[in-house]
Amino acid sequence: MNRPSTLRIRLMLLVGLSILPTFLLVCYHTWEERTEAHASAQADAEQLVRSAVAEQTALTAAAHQLLSILSKLPEVRQRLDSCQQTLRRLLDLYPRYSNLGVIALDGSVPCSALPFSEKVNLRDRSYFRRALEAGDFVVGDYQVGRITGKPSVNFGYPVTDNEGQIQSVAYGALDLKWLGHLLGDQGLPDGSSIALYDANDTVLAKYPPEDDQVSADAGNTLSYAEPLRSLGAAGARIEVRVPTGAIFSTIDRRFVRDLGLLGVVALLAGSLAWVGSETLVLRRINALVNAAERLGEGYLDARTGLTPGNDEIAHLARSFDQMAEELERRETALEASTIELRNVNRALRTLSSGNRALLHARDEQWLVEEVCRLVVEVGEYLGALIVFRDPERSPALQVMARAGSLDADKVADIDRLELILETGKAQVFPGPQNRTTLALPLVSSEESVQGVLAIQGRTEVPFEQGEMELLTETANDLTFGIRTLRMQVRERQAQEKIHRMEWYEPLTGLPNRLHVHRWLQEVLDHRADNKHPLALLLLDLNHFRDINTALGYAQADQILQSIAPRISPHLPSSAFVAHMGEDEFAVVLPGADGGGATDTAQRILKALEQPIPIGDLPLNVTASLGIAVYPGHGRDPEALIRAADAAMHRAKVSGHGFAEYTPARDQVTPQRLALAGELRHAIESEQLELHYQPKLDVRTRVVSGAEGLLRWHHPERGQLLPGEFIPLAEETGLIAPLTAWVLQAAAQQYYLWQEANLAMPIAVNLSARNLHETTLVARIETLLSNWGIGAEHLGLELTESALMQNPGQALETLRRLHRMGVKLFIDDFGTGYSSLSYLQKLPIDTIKIDKSFVLRMTAEPDSQRIVESTIALAHEMGKRVVAEGVEDEQALQLLTALKCDAVQGFYISRPLPADRFKQWHDTDGSKWVNNPPQSRALGHGNTG
Repeated sequence: MNRPSTLRIRLMLLVGLSILPTFLLVCYHTWEERTEAHASAQADAEQLVRSAVAEQTALTAAAHQLLSILSKLPEVRQRLDSCQQTLRRLLDLYPRYSNLGVIALDGSVPCSALPFSEKVNLRDRSYFRRALEAGDFVVGDYQVGRITGKPSVNFGYPVTDNEGQIQSVAYGALDLKWLGHLLGDQGLPDGSSIALYDANDTVLAKYPPEDDQVSADAGNTLSYAEPLRSLGAAGARIEVRVPTGAIFSTIDRRFVRDLGLLGVVALLAGSLAWVGSETLVLRRINALVNAAERLGEGYLDARTGLTPGNDEIAHLARSFDQMAEELERRETALEASTIELRNVNRALRTLSSGNRALLHARDEQWLVEEVCRLVVEVGEYLGALIVFRDPERSPALQVMARAGSLDADKVADIDRLELILETGKAQVFPGPQNRTTLALPLVSSEESVQGVLAIQGRTEVPFEQGEMELLTETANDLTFGIRTLRMQVRERQAQEKIHRMEWYEPLTGLPNRLHVHRWLQEVLDHRADNKHPLALLLLDLNHFRDINTALGYAQADQILQSIAPRISPHLPSSAFVAHMGEDEFAVVLPGADGGGATDTAQRILKALEQPIPIGDLPLNVTASLGIAVYPGHGRDPEALIRAADAAMHRAKVSGHGFAEYTPARDQVTPQRLALAGELRHAIESEQLELHYQPKLDVRTRVVSGAEGLLRWHHPERGQLLPGEFIPLAEETGLIAPLTAWVLQAAAQQYYLWQEANLAMPIAVNLSARNLHETTLVARIETLLSNWGIGAEHLGLELTESALMQNPGQALETLRRLHRMGVKLFIDDFGTGYSSLSYLQKLPIDTIKIDKSFVLRMTAEPDSQRIVESTIALAHEMGKRVVAEGVEDEQALQLLTALKCDAVQGFYISRPLPADRFKQWHDTDGSKWVNNPPQSRALGHGNTG
């Protein structure tokens, strides 16, 4: 093939290649549209199935309520001969049911909303038999009704006489035509269907009812199914099918159209290129080729002979002619430039390879060694040396890496290297064997990187300017890489520290409560078949508060730190030990049943019999253990922890060392029931009172608010603190009226103080159960309106555990309260198992650091660091911080230095009744401004 033909073919190929991206784009766009359409249809199908399952669940609940009401109607219980009319009216009111009726004990149907022509006996229906056996609401199988002839699901509910004996069964047949309404609302492509199958894959209901055209070719359908887990519906499922042809039809037609248009464009472009290439390109290219061939043969007078012009080929021809004229002159200069270019290329290769090393570097030592190696092997220099200055070592200049023939004692004297580091300027000087050596500073004040990169050249000729610039850039990049690696090391260390703070107890280094909860959840998720047991042991040290008081916190902490090393050798290798907080530990035993857990508990108690040496004092420490076993005592982490905690408290009361959880004993005792009745009376009478503990603004030293703390003045037991009756209120359902009383008392007190020119915001505590009340937000809104109080003057304090019991519901309730303007506090922060990352999602205004950290922070650096980190991280999230348990001036000064926002504790004031609080505020409270009293500490104690 001659040259012109080859060039023309290449031009045609270029035209084709120019159209190829458009073709690929069309194909890709079509593929992407098909993928998106398929994903959208899949999501719609899944949503439809889930909606159907949710609808069935809701209808089951509604059926339960309807049949419960129906079973109590006199017509159903006593006058079956006249109940048909009543059932007919109910059927009109509930059109989703195909029939309502009553089944006698012998299976006959004495009363039915729909009449039937022949006798029907429903004794063989499973829902009828199960309703008689269970004595409660049941769900039957999905079936075609004998009376209605419609696909339905039947519900049964026993009807009892006045003595509680079952005399018949009320039933309701739920028509399954609601499936069709769901399909119409979802907007799936034409040809889509939804069907309900029983355990034998029999179609009970299908919409649309026409023959399933899609099922003939399962490969061209998209389907999704989910089981119906309602009681009695074993094996039933809802399935949606969507024909893929309907999904892709429009996209495929558009694809064929686009390909046709693209083919027409390609044909037209190719024709024009074929005709124009000869006139516009090939003739002139041939002239250039002939002139180039003559020049290649040595004829420097070769010229193209083309007419001058402004197009590219004319420019090329003119450039070619100029090149021929300048060729001889440049030939001389080329030899000199080659040497310089070789040196610059060597430096450029060094820079490029060094940058690649920076990208892959994960370790500082590896990086400096790799750079030295690349300087010698890739850059082809004779030697390379990297020296760092470390004032804490002797000698101060340390060789970090070397390669080639360059050595530290042959570079230069120490003074020269020190000068380079001080001035930050490169130096060139004669090195070993009279080879020129370039010393480049590695200096970065940001990360304290100080060193020298020395490179030995191959000749005595000084380094070229361009070469020096590239090598200087290599040194700068190396400095940046070292600084970046050191920053990454510090960031990893910081992340590890934050991780340990979130998941581990700082005192013992053991996993904390949050870690146990997550670990248990992961383990239980893999035990869904309930075939593998798991035991949880909760260990609580006896009389630990007395040890704290007698020995002090430092010695008590030593005891806590010695528990895990003492018991770990006596545990199975698979055991998981954690510090749940205070003096409570957890031991998780995967695979252990009650017997194995009991053996382990005995070994733990045996291990703790040996005295623990605290200084010169051998101390006997005893413990109480509670045992809970999965799945019998609980199927989720919270249930297991509660069961183990109940057993532990029973062991502590009995003094037997350990106890296994017994559900029958975990009930409200008669004494507690009596106390519950007294509490109900106390709410209605004048036995309850709020005491108020002031909160001091650290910056202004002004009392900025008060916490309302509940007290019960029991006529026989004296004053009771919240911890003695709040759990009882939660167990007996009294927490709602008790909280209502507290909110009312706080609002009334704020109003009275406001009238007395004391506008003091008041915060009160909420229980976890309060967050489950649907009327809580409305009740608070009404209360504020009745008393004419702004929402910002009311604060609500919640513990971490309260928020974590039902995070979803708690989050929605908190958001509504926050939108109202109510101030929200996290109380006792650090003792639960929440994290700052989770709190960031909550609309919380203030975090209250638990007093257990504040009390120990002046004596223990770890506690101080926890307080400091909590304050800093909370401020990063834009939240205020209140420290509880401030009991001396030293703690107040330290919290001031840590920029804590507010404090409360006995050093400021004990909780006071309302009248004494006003008196304290007007006298002692004003003394805090710029003149905190030095003798107000009242000793350690309960700050709440």
